[in-house]
Amino acid sequence: MRKKYAQIFIIAVLTRVLLLVIAYMLTGSHGGFFADLHNMLPTKDAEHYLKIAENFYAPAGEDAKFIVFYPLYPLLIRILSIVLIDKVLAGIVISIVAFGLASVLLYRLCELENFSKSARSFAITLLWISPFGLFFANVFTESLFLALTLACIYFTRQRKWAIASVFGFLSALCRTQGVIIWIFVLYEYIIACCSWSDGFLQTVKKIRADILYTLIIPAGYGVYLLINKLVQGDWFAYITHQSNPPWYQTAKWVNDNLSQHLDFGIKYPGLGPILYYAQFAAFFLAVALLMYSAVKNFRTSYIIYGLAYTTVTYLAGWMLSGGRYMMTLAPLYMMCAQVKNETVKMAILFAGGVLLVILSTLYLLNYSIM
Repeated sequence: MRKKYAQIFIIAVLTRVLLLVIAYMLTGSHGGFFADLHNMLPTKDAEHYLKIAENFYAPAGEDAKFIVFYPLYPLLIRILSIVLIDKVLAGIVISIVAFGLASVLLYRLCELENFSKSARSFAITLLWISPFGLFFANVFTESLFLALTLACIYFTRQRKWAIASVFGFLSALCRTQGVIIWIFVLYEYIIACCSWSDGFLQTVKKIRADILYTLIIPAGYGVYLLINKLVQGDWFAYITHQSNPPWYQTAKWVNDNLSQHLDFGIKYPGLGPILYYAQFAAFFLAVALLMYSAVKNFRTSYIIYGLAYTTVTYLAGWMLSGGRYMMTLAPLYMMCAQVKNETVKMAILFAGGVLLVILSTLYLLNYSIM
């Protein structure tokens, strides 16, 4: 059994390394593999994570805006770079190793949910060829966040509340959507301890003291807010920075944001298909899959978590990374694996592989793939 998990980890790591090698062959200046990684990968948000890893958060000035990025990933980069010297390499290593761990956790979670062998294989294969898969090998939080979320879900399903809550805490320190996993843990805790046929008072009586472990999860977000307060004197400084250039992000209703995506797609036709229309489509594909899963009696906690994650993600005004964010909604891979029609499943894999090649190439050519 352990050999199988080791094989999954190795294959997952190799898929990311191979993706980087292909990227190097197609777009590198061939001044040396690691030298070219510095030119190809640390763009957009990756540059900001590296700056935080180097200098932490700035209390004022131009760099003060980088407090919008959560601290866990750049902190790990800083720690690992002590050994590896190079921060870009440290960021890539963290992402690739975390991706391998996420692959193993997804497979084990599918086992725990009694998926067939073919369904388990489909789930991790879809993860390996997901359209925005280059970010799983880049200096971004995607791999780390996915691994932490899956670990939290896995240990929650095993009723190991303390361990699950620690991973939930780390997830909440990694990205905005991290704290949403608290919903999944609380729901699973309640159905593990109580029965829906119980009255309210009976339900309350059955809740044990170990529910306090789950409070560790929102504490991760609290630590991030504390950093905001200590560094910039405002618990919610990040919100102010998000609403200013270059992000212009304020919370809006989902329908307003979806309408904005369509409007921007028309206004900026060059960006429409690869940015705005893609985000629009990702939302409705996710909702359709969640609805399909509900009809097929997929586990309720996954559906509730998926709906909460999708809603919070699409509350962000002028969002540029919707497709990338949805890629780390772990239950979607499991839901796709429940599709019975083999033709549909092969079409999903084919579309994922084609989009992976196209989007990775466009990113390396410096198009606005975020």
